[in-house]
Amino acid sequence: MAITGVLVSANALFANGTCTLQYGVDMVDDQLGNLGNRGYTVVDPAINAQVYAYVEQMLPTIEAQVGVPVILPPAPVED
Repeated sequence: MAITGVLVSANALFANGTCTLQYGVDMVDDQLGNLGNRGYTVVDPAINAQVYAYVEQMLPTIEAQVGVPVILPPAPVED
């Protein structure tokens, strides 16, 4: 009996100049089949920063698909 995690979903949320990453994993047993799904949130700020930077460089491609300029939400201005 071996359990394997299958990545089935991933979401990136952009707000206030930050990135929050969440993903879902199905737990599947080789004999019993699907045991259920569990959600996780990425807590490593370095990974979140890498995803944010990747999406920033993808903005021209996103703009081409959407047909209008697309920006990421700016960070709030501190007084």
